[in-house]
Amino acid sequence: MKNDIRIDLSFLTHRKRKRLIGLLGPQGVVSLIDLWLSTAQNRSRGILTGMNEGDIALDAQWPGDPVEFCRTLCEIGFLDRDETGTYAIHDWKDNQPFMYYAEERSKRAREAAETRWKKKNSEGKRKLRKQNAHSMLPACDQHTKGNAPSPTPTPTPIPTPNPNNTPPTPQGESVDVWFEDKFWPMWPRKVAKAAALRAIKKLTPAPELRDDILEAVDNQSQWPQWTKDRGQFIPHAATWITGRRWEDKIPEPQKSAPEKKPIWGKCPKCKKETLLEDLKKFESCPACFKPLSPDRVRDLISNIGKELPKNTEGKEMKGKADNHRQSPEDLKKVQMACKNILDLDGKDDESSWRKRNPTGEDVKTMLAWLDKVKGLLSPENSEFSGSKKKGMIELLPIPFSEWLESEVWRDDPKQYLINLLPPPIPGGENLDYRGGENAANA
Repeated sequence: MKNDIRIDLSFLTHRKRKRLIGLLGPQGVVSLIDLWLSTAQNRSRGILTGMNEGDIALDAQWPGDPVEFCRTLCEIGFLDRDETGTYAIHDWKDNQPFMYYAEERSKRAREAAETRWKKKNSEGKRKLRKQNAHSMLPACDQHTKGNAPSPTPTPTPIPTPNPNNTPPTPQGESVDVWFEDKFWPMWPRKVAKAAALRAIKKLTPAPELRDDILEAVDNQSQWPQWTKDRGQFIPHAATWITGRRWEDKIPEPQKSAPEKKPIWGKCPKCKKETLLEDLKKFESCPACFKPLSPDRVRDLISNIGKELPKNTEGKEMKGKADNHRQSPEDLKKVQMACKNILDLDGKDDESSWRKRNPTGEDVKTMLAWLDKVKGLLSPENSEFSGSKKKGMIELLPIPFSEWLESEVWRDDPKQYLINLLPPPIPGGENLDYRGGENAANA
């Protein structure tokens, strides 16, 4: 049988514990637990009769002022004091029922053991008298015609004690009383009480089994299956008794699945190591990924399901703009317009141009975008301040191939330049990118 006390898991974050730490420090919590252990060991009823503040502080191993310690515990609600000045642990009977009834349980066990021992002795004497009566039957038949001689007196044998010296199983109190006083106060889920009483009556456990049942309830009430989700998975008492669940063993903790190691790859654009999951999702690293512009998305959606017109010979006709695809002259025009704006690389630029295969309308859009950027960054333009223009010019150059494939040239040039600059610092200059006095006063 285990000798321990119960401490609810909510005590870790309970407001009383926090208040005790605030008034007496962490040592106050340690001394409170020491007081509970000393009370369970020496005063199972939880009543500290004959103990003053100094005795209580001594049992709790409190190094400070004993009066302050007891006064603080009473104020918070860990100690009670009656009119006679006797201290008692608050709600000891409800929180520690197994320790509270320890003396009664031991007393009943001793009395029941003595009762059964006497019963065994009486049964042994009855058996011995019956054996002696049967042994006299032949002598009676032999002397039926005369007086039988006086038998040789033999001493009455004493029954041989149990060689294992184990006390018999005591009967103890009735099942109803034990259920009401011991089992039901300890059971954490107070539902279906009548069904539980019928199940325990049908079982009629012996006192030793009753102690095992109470100990099992005390232990299993701390299992994770019983404490999670506010006790939602605690079985009904009748089901637990019928299934002899006190024989269950402590569940082994589940082994956590091995942590998956990340798989890395290289971004095709910046050549940096990137998670393979991101490469599959973005076809690049998240930093290089640029979504399509709203205009491009609208064009793609509008062309879904459309078929190209056919000529009289049944062949598909190409649009006028398609006659300019992969034109070297268009590439030179765009490259000339990109000077001092983008990074140019002849071979990569040509391969990217052929891969992109832009139409004539695309070329016009590119040239217009580059012309608009040059105008915004020119000294004559006052939409941006000089410092902002300088920062944009430093951050603007990107590889021509990246600019071409990302279709930045379809976006608003002004908004693109604004997005190049970092966001404004909180509390610093509020950059609204309008330039002039408006930027300083925004």
